[in-house]
Amino acid sequence: MRRTQRTEVPASVMDEVEDAVALMARAHRQGEWEQSMTHSSLIPFLREETEELARIVDVIEHSVQTKAKDEGEQNVDAEAQGAEAKKITATDTAGSDGESQQDADNGTSSDDRGDVPQWLEQELCMELSDVLLQVLFHAEIANRRGAFDIGHVAGAFVAKLRSRAPYLFESVERQVPKTEQDRLWEEGKKREREEREKSLGADGPAYVELINAKDDVSEGAREHAGALAKQKTANSVQQSVASSSGESGLQAAENVIRDARKLGLSDSEIPMDIRYPLVGLEMDKPGEADRRLKDAVQNFREALKKIQN
Repeated sequence: MRRTQRTEVPASVMDEVEDAVALMARAHRQGEWEQSMTHSSLIPFLREETEELARIVDVIEHSVQTKAKDEGEQNVDAEAQGAEAKKITATDTAGSDGESQQDADNGTSSDDRGDVPQWLEQELCMELSDVLLQVLFHAEIANRRGAFDIGHVAGAFVAKLRSRAPYLFESVERQVPKTEQDRLWEEGKKREREEREKSLGADGPAYVELINAKDDVSEGAREHAGALAKQKTANSVQQSVASSSGESGLQAAENVIRDARKLGLSDSEIPMDIRYPLVGLEMDKPGEADRRLKDAVQNFREALKKIQN
């Protein structure tokens, strides 16, 4: 009996999930390394996988923004051509209007697809699988000591949403304003804490201490995110200053990518370390990333000169 009103999960998806759970259990049975791991010893791997996921997301955002910028420049030139084309189209027979409109609509839909390269989507999928591995691993460690398994983890997720997002369990789907979402989430969160504290009895004070520590961590994370945003703004200003006295690595990369596309090269023909300079950034020493990127741009410019000649 389903506890939620929802569309059925495709069997193919359930098969993959079941395989992942079964393989994690088998790996723990057979692998000496897996058997030696604990929740604590896995934490560095979880942090590493989370950072790698964040880097891929940054690369995707950069890719989409770069494409949008290039398309914006192309649209400026295309507007004049479009106006002339409309004049020519207006002289066509009325019978072709429907077909022409359909072609235009199809073209628009096609242009709206494929903002992110397929290989980059696959990289995102792979990084998410690494994070999933960490969840499965921790759940299996707990399962081995008889505490809980991955089913209980999924059940805890459902229970949390039932408490904090009750509209997801209504028989009829509806659009929910963000203000209502925020209110329900905070109300559910507060209710859960109060009920949990009462149910724990003598362990209640320890639970309160844990929750307060988690809140401190969350606040610290928000402050860290704010600091990163300020640093990002400062970096943008520094790059603007650098562009007036000499190109930064990122600016040089954007310029050479634009030049390569004007020469008719596809993105796949542009070196990956120029298209996605953030990948591998953690391996560079301070100041090395910009130099490495500039060297890559210079080498590629030499190659472009040979193509032009």
